[in-house]
Amino acid sequence: MRHYIFISIATTLLFFTSCNKDNDIAKDDDNAPTVEEVNVNQSALYNKIESAILAFPKEDLDESELAGLLLMREEEKLARDVYKYMHQKYNMKIFENIMHSEEVHMFAIKVMIEKYGLEDPVDNSPAGIFKNSKLQEIYNALITKGDKSLTDALIVGTIIEDLDINDLNDLIEEASNKDLIYVYENLNLGSRNHLRAFYNQVLNNEGEYTPQYISQDEFDAILSGNKEFGNW
Repeated sequence: MRHYIFISIATTLLFFTSCNKDNDIAKDDDNAPTVEEVNVNQSALYNKIESAILAFPKEDLDESELAGLLLMREEEKLARDVYKYMHQKYNMKIFENIMHSEEVHMFAIKVMIEKYGLEDPVDNSPAGIFKNSKLQEIYNALITKGDKSLTDALIVGTIIEDLDINDLNDLIEEASNKDLIYVYENLNLGSRNHLRAFYNQVLNNEGEYTPQYISQDEFDAILSGNKEFGNW
């Protein structure tokens, strides 16, 4: 049974307390790549992802796989939109970096949606707007919590990645198509890296977090591991 991101999140948000430590906000790197360099690198990455996905044979998707694919497209958008909002509010680099990573995840799912001729639930919808009403409620709840303090915003990031890993674990287990498994495994790897990054920042800002969706054993195993490198 899938436990998608919308399960009990409004209740979960009430369990976390934190204290603010805004002086830990990271500043932009003066040696960051130029816009032109970023655009070139992003274009090359997107071409690599698209080529890899399209190289797999097109197989039939059952109703469960179709539903999971469409939901994951909006779920990755939710993560991207929340991190974008938090970066604008707190100017902390982690939100900007992971926001861009979520855009890559969104693109990979979009390639799958186009490959199978599905209607894109994201399309050109603005930030913070979702067709899925439950995801809309979650977004609003996450923004409300993240508005309270920097530490709360970092906990929000940890919640999202905890949920995302749980959802992707279920999707991978239920999937049979090679391209679907390939995409989900790469997304899951990225989410594990994001979880490590957010949790470390939660601790650095005197907060705490206990996993609510994945098991404590899986949570501990992820945190004890090093940064992972996938196909993209």
